[in-house]
Amino acid sequence: GNALANLEKKSNPDDDVKKIAEKISKQIKISETEQKWINANHSIRYWVSTEAPPYFYDKKQPVGLAIDYAKIVCATYKLNCEFKDQFTKTFSESIPFVGTESGPDAFMTGRFLPERLNYVLYTQKYLFSPWVIITRADNKSILSLQDLVDKKIIGVKGFVVNGMVKKDVSNFEFIEKRTQLDALLALSSGVGDAYVADLVNATFMIAQYGLSNLKVAAPTEYPIQGESMMIRKDWPELVSLTDKIFDSLTEQDKQNLKTKWFSVRFDYGDWQAYFIYASLALGALFISLLLFVFWNKKLKKDKLESARSVSICEVFCLSVCLSVCLFES
Repeated sequence: GNALANLEKKSNPDDDVKKIAEKISKQIKISETEQKWINANHSIRYWVSTEAPPYFYDKKQPVGLAIDYAKIVCATYKLNCEFKDQFTKTFSESIPFVGTESGPDAFMTGRFLPERLNYVLYTQKYLFSPWVIITRADNKSILSLQDLVDKKIIGVKGFVVNGMVKKDVSNFEFIEKRTQLDALLALSSGVGDAYVADLVNATFMIAQYGLSNLKVAAPTEYPIQGESMMIRKDWPELVSLTDKIFDSLTEQDKQNLKTKWFSVRFDYGDWQAYFIYASLALGALFISLLLFVFWNKKLKKDKLESARSVSICEVFCLSVCLSVCLFES
């Protein structure tokens, strides 16, 4: 089904982009060098993915959170920008071709790797999501990175997290896929044991494609690195112009953009409901821990040796079970 049908019926998805651009265009000061670059009337081709929601959606006219940010840049400075799924190469395959006829001029998302500096310049970071471990729902043995030892781990070609996993996990088989969708479909079909993925992209794609046999099994220990826009090296002006947009956006502007795309409902599941259930589960866990504290004080007061056989572990397990029941209900 069309994940954006309800949103598009309500309003023009670009209305809020235009309002933000009109507001901040009055605040930004442009240098002579930047103005000269703007006057050159460059045609800017942004690389668009077809499978990275909520940053990009697969449509004839691609839309998404990252595209909104780029469109604000383009509308503020009245730039000539293209958002088309026009490049045959994947994200990592396209980086060496940035600025050429067969490659884009800019990428709207990208984490830092030193070797990429040979091809691109980075803006400041503006999108943030943690790395998590995705497994099949029936896998109960993987609860941390340490549990990936001797396992088959799926990864996407060129992704930053691959190097971190290879450094921290020993004796595992690495299964490389071209795209995030390829990785998730492979895991869902029984290939490999786990996939270390971007939480936002993975959860939205699991919902979008109805991969109900997959789950977020555990967080990783990796810090949230953040995504930047990556721009061809001979256009430093576009980097500084983009950073000025990021600096001018208010927290309310950013929250409005996130709310717009994170509230999209897919045919499989409602991720707002997912977070409601998660909150209920955490609330149940908190209440059960309070009950444990009360129970422990009672034991000390009554000095009943037989009652003391109830261990912390047993009470904690009860709280976890309650949380899981609420979450899965």
